[in-house]
Amino acid sequence: MKLVEISIDSITESAWNPNQMDLETRNRLRASIRKFELVAPLVVREISPFKYETIGGAHRLYVVKELGAKTVPCVVVTASDADARLLAQALNGIEGTDDPVKRQAALELIFEKIPAGEVLELLPDAKHSIGQAISFSLPSLPEYLNGFEGARKVRLNNFSARITNDQLETIGQAVAHAKEHGPVDSENPNKRGNALFHICKAYMEAVSSPIDAHL
Repeated sequence: MKLVEISIDSITESAWNPNQMDLETRNRLRASIRKFELVAPLVVREISPFKYETIGGAHRLYVVKELGAKTVPCVVVTASDADARLLAQALNGIEGTDDPVKRQAALELIFEKIPAGEVLELLPDAKHSIGQAISFSLPSLPEYLNGFEGARKVRLNNFSARITNDQLETIGQAVAHAKEHGPVDSENPNKRGNALFHICKAYMEAVSSPIDAHL
């Protein structure tokens, strides 16, 4: 990462950035830049030799162009397509508003390429924008430590799925009940995973019965 002065003609606004700014906000931005100049550099990545794409600061780029600037200070970062979108989403939380369609598309790519934990560390509200994952709630410290210790003895796999809010509520209730009243599996120290397994096992046993074959 480095700060450099770059010709405005060498920078293009990213087509995938969902961030938008209404006219009133842009007018305030213009007034601010006129009074204080550009106090925050653009964040860009190099997409070809001496050609750059905005990750953060597209609105500032528009205004300084309008005001006749020839160069603009930029922080140049090296970023993949997914990392660029993740960083842009983190920066977009500071100003402007998102077009929901473009935001959804950006989040789709981000979650496809970057582990959810890394994404949610920067964008804690992202899971509400793209659907819910089977997480229910964070485990208590004793449960976490027990699971961590057990995972050292048994190879545990992660499972994730995107579900609606209504589905999440139903599944959460079922898992909570199974954690409280279901059988204990000594091979799996994770109570939620253990509960989900026994719910699925009960379902498979039910559908294998001729009486419940309609399920």
